[in-house]
Amino acid sequence: MSTYILAFDKPKQLGTTTIFSIGKWKTFWGLPISPNILTIWYRAIHHKLPNKSLLHNIIPDTFPSAACIHCPQMENTLQQFLYDYPVKQSIWIQCLSTFFPDVLIEPGRILAILLSLEYGESQNKKSTVTTSLSSVSIVVCILLGIWRSHWKLGF
Repeated sequence: MSTYILAFDKPKQLGTTTIFSIGKWKTFWGLPISPNILTIWYRAIHHKLPNKSLLHNIIPDTFPSAACIHCPQMENTLQQFLYDYPVKQSIWIQCLSTFFPDVLIEPGRILAILLSLEYGESQNKKSTVTTSLSSVSIVVCILLGIWRSHWKLGF
């Protein structure tokens, strides 16, 4: 039986999904961003990106461990998958600091943007390095790079 069928054969409660206002969703879907990046981001918002913890919860026979492939002593949760891993944190901070050298990059701020669409004052901020990219565009490009890199390296 395929893994896909196993995953949906027995529905399981996998936690809560994020609920946004209609206006917030309109803003999200109206962002000038590639649909493939929006899909990754949408799945992150709903805590449905396929990380080891989620897959272990859905299909434990196929994924007997929720441990990270790079750091086996850590569970590969959504936060760890997106940001809360030393190498990924460095990527986020280095990239954002390069494009926004005048902005203090706080780790919690990045997760707030990714998972709750809380941009704060940075929503309409333009990079001082390149005037054609907004902060949101840069954040989603980093997200896509981390996503692609993760899938090239392991699973």
